[in-house]
Amino acid sequence: KGKKLCPTTLRFGNIAFHREVEKRPMNLSDSDMMDGRAIICENEPVAAVCGIRAIWVTPSNRRKHIASQLLDAVR
Repeated sequence: KGKKLCPTTLRFGNIAFHREVEKRPMNLSDSDMMDGRAIICENEPVAAVCGIRAIWVTPSNRRKHIASQLLDAVR
């Protein structure tokens, strides 16, 4: 029990879950680079890969379809 867990480790009783963080190098051409890491909006839809495991909404904002609206925006 004296061992300190890293921030990416979750412990539930005798079971520990460790999240692996994978950093990938940016692979963008000069024309695709974002100026100062700003978000650029396009008029036409652009294909993108997006994975969502969970969306957490505060209890006071539940049943307002906030998570559904966020997922619809991603689609």
